[in-house]
Amino acid sequence: MNRAGYNIKWLLMVCFFIFFLVCKARAETPQIMIILDASGSMYGQINGKAKIDIAKEVIHKIVPAISSEVDIGLSAYGHHRKGDCSDIEILIKPGEAGRKKLLSRMDRINPKGMTPIARSITMVTDLIRDNEAETTIILVSDGKETCVPDPCGTVRAIKNSGVRFVLDVIGFDVSAEEREQLMCMARAGGGKYYPASDADSLLAALKSVKKEVEQKIKPARSTKKTVAMGIGKLDIEFDKNVGGSIFMLKLINKKTGRLAASKEFHNYYVPGLKIPLLSGDYEIRSYCCGIYREGVGEFVVGDVHVDKGKTTVYRPGVIVLNFSKEMQYPVITAVTYEKVDEPKMGMTQKLTEGYPYCVRAPKAIMPGIYDVTVAQAKTSVTVARGIEVGEGKVSAVDIDTGFRIKKSSANVFGYKLVRTGETEPAIEAYKDHFRDILFEGKYIVKPGTYDLYLFVEGVQDPLPAATGLEIKKGEVVEFDATI
Repeated sequence: MNRAGYNIKWLLMVCFFIFFLVCKARAETPQIMIILDASGSMYGQINGKAKIDIAKEVIHKIVPAISSEVDIGLSAYGHHRKGDCSDIEILIKPGEAGRKKLLSRMDRINPKGMTPIARSITMVTDLIRDNEAETTIILVSDGKETCVPDPCGTVRAIKNSGVRFVLDVIGFDVSAEEREQLMCMARAGGGKYYPASDADSLLAALKSVKKEVEQKIKPARSTKKTVAMGIGKLDIEFDKNVGGSIFMLKLINKKTGRLAASKEFHNYYVPGLKIPLLSGDYEIRSYCCGIYREGVGEFVVGDVHVDKGKTTVYRPGVIVLNFSKEMQYPVITAVTYEKVDEPKMGMTQKLTEGYPYCVRAPKAIMPGIYDVTVAQAKTSVTVARGIEVGEGKVSAVDIDTGFRIKKSSANVFGYKLVRTGETEPAIEAYKDHFRDILFEGKYIVKPGTYDLYLFVEGVQDPLPAATGLEIKKGEVVEFDATI
């Protein structure tokens, strides 16, 4: 072989090696697949502009700003035909075309039809099923599924099949019912749910997803090969506000239902925990103060997945009942935190004598949306609805409005406070033979107008002691029941 032929052969080998390295880097670099809702409802308007036009303008801003190392694809549904659940199309595969071509193809989308979200996600995950890199699927939707009865179950099944993806969902101008379904799909897909009501909040949501994807690029560049051991680690990072509200922490293996690990705390500081675990899914449960001994006060702090050879970092949310100075130590027998985005997930903390701190202390809790209800002797009051608890964030419920009987005659043995126009009492309390704590204690009420009735010994019917009693937010009304 002459020298020229040898040089050509050597050059081809070098080019092939460089091509191999570039392809390998691309295969290991995270990518994005956008699923754009093009159903008929996207012609709905926000501030005089169609939602589809707002979405296109925002995507035009975000796509060029994403790192060039990240391949981007585009899919849409409902853009061809009305009433057709199969109207789904992969418009651009990740890395198939440049950003300008992707945006140009998106601009030709016109909303027409249904909202087949589950089938769209299935089509996209079938496309990426054999990818080494993790794909972030960004679903932008202004409504809920209209073709599959259980889209959340579909996403969960795909995730459990081993496809490497996370599903981030942006609910664009959606109702509470639609938000609940979209949040469920985001959780099932291992991603996050972002609310958006206009162009600015939609852009902010896409910027958050962009930031998370780009954080994965640096680790993806590494070519070092390691063999993962059979166990992983769970790193639980508690907020500094969480203290003596946790007496015990348990980790339950969701597949077997068995206890995998536990930890007791005997002080008012809960440090972060690093726990070695087998690969799998785990539920983290906490027990408030000494209430664990009575089998109540169980909180679900988290639902996590642990991979072998990896460390999963989890930051529980925090919820706290913030009592005003005048509402310190009201009558409370239990507090229920109902996770409205997962209706079966309700947690009740009962107050036992000697543990008032457990109700007042900030509590670690699974991120989500909650209704908070306080039980007060014979009645209860919902002190918060739809309070959102974010991962690693503290959410407070202000309790600053109340009522109490300051003093009373000996023959007054009970009372009830009824909201004007209603029949069920907001407060119902009676004296006992030993103490009058429940009768004279402070009770939480909602602002409004009330009627007060006293129960008097020897008198058949309750006596209307006050009608049209106004209780404003931030007030604690004290009533003299001396007759």
